[in-house]
Order: sequence, then C-alpha cells, then structure tokens
Amino acid sequence: MSKRRICVFFSGTILILVLLIISQGCGKSIDLSFNESPKVPIVIYYKSQAIAPVYNPNVPVAVLYGDGKIIVKESAYDYYSGKASGGVSSVLEAFSKAGFFDFKPEYKGEPRVGGATEMLTVNLKAMTKRVVVEAGQEPSSWHEITALLTDGKISGKHEWIPSSITLFAREKAGTAEGATAWPGKGQELENASKAGSDGLYLQGEDARVAWTAIRDSFKEKGSDTIWIEGGKTYTYVYASPHIPGITMR
Repeated sequence: MSKRRICVFFSGTILILVLLIISQGCGKSIDLSFNESPKVPIVIYYKSQAIAPVYNPNVPVAVLYGDGKIIVKESAYDYYSGKASGGVSSVLEAFSKAGFFDFKPEYKGEPRVGGATEMLTVNLKAMTKRVVVEAGQEPSSWHEITALLTDGKISGKHEWIPSSITLFAREKAGTAEGATAWPGKGQELENASKAGSDGLYLQGEDARVAWTAIRDSFKEKGSDTIWIEGGKTYTYVYASPHIPGITMR
C-alpha cells in the first residue's frame, strides 16, 4: 500500500471517529425519571447566609416532592405550599433546557460580607446532581432556574405550618415589663431552655401553637419578644421547622 493510500485511509478513519463523537454528543440525553412518592424530595434549594439562628438560615428555600407538592420559604416564619404548575416533569425539563445538568459542581469566588451560599440538588432515579454557588459566582441561567421554584406558578397555594418543630429558648434572669404570655399548655420554654442547643421537639397541636405564636411575634417585634411562662421570663425564643424528608444541616 502506497504512503498516499495509507494517509487517505487514516484521514478517513479519523474523520469517521470525529463524526461519531459529535453525533453521540448531539444525541446526549438525560434520564429525568424520578420517584413520584409524596414523601421524597426531588428538588431541594438552599440559600443561606451567616445570620442568627432565629432567622432559620439553614432551612431550605424550596422543596419539590415527587407528587408535585412544593414548600417555599418566604421569610423565617412565612412559608407556603401548593402544587407546582405542570408538575415535577415540567420543572425538570426546564432545568435541563436551561443547562443545569451541564453545570460544574461548584462555583466559588472571593468571600464577601453578607454573601449567600446557594445549593441546588436534584434527585433523579439515575443520579443526583448538586450545584453549589458562592460569592455571587452563579453560572448563566442560574437565576432563571431557581426562579422556577421560588416564583413559579402554584395551584392551591396556601400557608404552610409545620407539623413538628424544634423549639429553642433562653431563660432571662429577673422579670421584664411588657413580657408576652407564652400560649403553650405545658412547660415548653422551660424545657427548651434546659435542652440548650439541642432544643425541644414538639409536634401536632403543641408545634402549631408555638410556631404561630413565634410567627406573629416576629411580625410585630422581630426577635426582641420577651416571653413569660410559669413566672419565669425567656428570651431568644425561636423555632426551626421540620421539612418532610429533609435532614436539617
């Protein structure tokens, strides 16, 4: 075989390989199938800052479940729920078109005061994709993607109140003028104070009463409310909600 024929042969072979690689890349698809259980989080979005625990910075901003239910955090004690318009499949397809599954695992920049750390996780049957963004170094279409969760259309939108919480409190020496009476039935603040950083687990009606009391006090006085229970006063009273299927960080 002449050198010319050998050259043509190898050139043709390389061209075929290149075309095969290109065609495989163009045909690349992602299996977007997911667990449709109402108990399984499919999409979890965090956006946290270095702020006091009373503001629940470690609670997810949005959680989308397999049945299409979504829970969205608007502020420390304001949450709403409903069904994501178009369902989970619609959200995942929009993520895919916006390039989410091609993002790098991390996007980091120089730390800055007040900067937020965002983390978006998608749990598919075939894989889990997680992207962390720090210091405002988000990739293109990031805000478009997260807005699908925080600003997307929701049917049957209503206030979400957790069925279980962890209650925290700190006993304050002496008495305080203008202290607010704690509405709980038992010794929740005393027990929460004794529990320290572990807090006191509450569920059902006890959790609802504590949560709504703290929610309403935050709207009026922020975190400055002083509570009185059994003749004792307590400050730094707050509650962390338990989001179904989420392990608190």
